[in-house]
Amino acid sequence: MNCRSRATAVFTPLTQIRRRYAASCGDLQMYVENDAEGWSVEVRDLKQGNQLHSAHRCSLDAAKLAATEFAVIRTTGGQGAATVDTVARQLPWNESW
Repeated sequence: MNCRSRATAVFTPLTQIRRRYAASCGDLQMYVENDAEGWSVEVRDLKQGNQLHSAHRCSLDAAKLAATEFAVIRTTGGQGAATVDTVARQLPWNESW
């Protein structure tokens, strides 16, 4: 019997409330969801449903900005990069749990 393994405490959260936000930009659907290490980002093609981009950020605002940046650059060919911050703030992000 290994006493050392019995003495090792493992801390896990009892309950984690997950938060998820979704927004559309052109023909792209963006998702931002919290996890144990921060916020995950996913951008999908609305028609095909396939994932085009994923990332991980430490804050909700940074995750929304990352998703929006990808969407704006993809839909404008890089021409709208100067407006990414404005678009990220003005997009209606729908929250779900």
